[in-house]
Amino acid sequence: MSTLRSIASIALLLTLAFAAACSESEEQKAQRAAEMVTTAEKHHDFGEHDKAIELCTQALEISASLGSAHSVRSRAYLKKGMLTEAEADIARWIELDGGADALIAMAKFKNMMGDNKAALELVKKAREADPAEPKVMGWDAYFMCLNRQEKEAFELAKEAVRLDRYNLAGHMALGEYLLRRGELATAASEAAAAKAVDPSAEEPLILLGRTQLALESFVGAKSELVSATTNNPYSTRAWIALAVCNARAGNADDAQAALAKAEGLQAEAFATQILVAKAEIAFAAGKNDEALKQVDAAAQKGSDDDRIWTILGTIRLMSKELAKGITELDAAIKKQSSAELLTQRGMLRLLSGNSKGAYDDARAAAKLEPKRAAVKLLQGHAAYSQNKFGEAANAYSYAASAAPGSMHARACYFLAWNKVKYDDLQEELKEGSRRSTELLDTMDEFELQVTTSQNPARDHYGLAALYAAALQIEDMRLEKKPARKPDEEQRKALEHLKKAREAGYNNRLWWDFDPCLKELRGDPALKEIWP
Repeated sequence: MSTLRSIASIALLLTLAFAAACSESEEQKAQRAAEMVTTAEKHHDFGEHDKAIELCTQALEISASLGSAHSVRSRAYLKKGMLTEAEADIARWIELDGGADALIAMAKFKNMMGDNKAALELVKKAREADPAEPKVMGWDAYFMCLNRQEKEAFELAKEAVRLDRYNLAGHMALGEYLLRRGELATAASEAAAAKAVDPSAEEPLILLGRTQLALESFVGAKSELVSATTNNPYSTRAWIALAVCNARAGNADDAQAALAKAEGLQAEAFATQILVAKAEIAFAAGKNDEALKQVDAAAQKGSDDDRIWTILGTIRLMSKELAKGITELDAAIKKQSSAELLTQRGMLRLLSGNSKGAYDDARAAAKLEPKRAAVKLLQGHAAYSQNKFGEAANAYSYAASAAPGSMHARACYFLAWNKVKYDDLQEELKEGSRRSTELLDTMDEFELQVTTSQNPARDHYGLAALYAAALQIEDMRLEKKPARKPDEEQRKALEHLKKAREAGYNNRLWWDFDPCLKELRGDPALKEIWP
């Protein structure tokens, strides 16, 4: 009898619950569904994406027009790599809401899939809906920058950040713009600001990694890019950037593994970027013919990545095919001139003996990107070759400031300055005293730096150039300090040149041309290092 009563009680409770559910108002249903979405978002934030999807699906069964459920579920789908489902959810969110957040979400999705043009069109629609919203302005600037509308993007991004200093996309737009202009320290600062706004987003990490890579901080770059691939394992852009980073750091196997990940995702949409990465990997491995093949393929596909011309110019320089490289760069510059292309052609012209052509290229590049270290370095070389020592010293000084780790720029700076003569002898002696002291301090600083260098071939060569340049510099210090020791400087220069060769330095043409090494060229020890 008691069992029958229990069954009857349960049946009554179920009946009452059903009746309560039936009597629940639409407003109460919407409230319950919204609370489920709030809970789902918390699960998503804790990495419980399946639970988030389940709760959002249940919420939509209760209230089918709940845009927030599609928003949260789309992000959970993205984390699980369910891209088709994520895109469908975002599209439905746009249908229900049509607001800026939904349009920006779809723009970010299109960007992830490699379609930056569609991304820009979507944020333009978002701007129409909310033109004065700083977040929308920031994303508009960011996608404008990715579509090579840099100047407009820069002004818009500055305004977006002025209105909201925690503007994620605004900082990214500024960082992207500055990175492309070679203003690396400022670009890194903007990328770090974007990362601070949202440490879980992969876009700032990719930008920061690329900036660190441009600064040749391989360990820092890899750390950021590994984090980006961890935060979003389905970001083709992140895997490509990691592949390039590993290639330049000399980790060929890791580079190939990262590139394989990228090719397993949106290979077709990122075809040109993958070709550039393949060129990087081949070039880093010394497979120059394969690198040139990939460069040509990337150019044929219309790549706008200037890095392919850097690789091509460097290969032509190393193989002493200067005329061929100049012809190739001439054709590229006719299609789309840039500071990078002009700098590469200028260097080849300089090494082929055309110092005036190199000087013209350097000045043209400086008009486009006056703060890029490589541009100022070329300008210094070209001016020096024409005996314009004051201009050369100023250019080298700027290059050394823009790239504080460049020992070679500092060596060239000291060498050029030593050629500048003052009308007033006393003033010249005072200036000489200051520069001589600075030279010695610089040597000590770089001796410490090279012990932990991430690019030992470059840095040992730069330090060798610094010691070799000192052999040509008059010691005019007025202060009573220990005298410089030319024999020691020559020994140190040769020692670091040997270490540069052992670390993989292979630019023979620059080795033969570099004015810093002038005093070493008659030394038999130099021939032993590189016959």
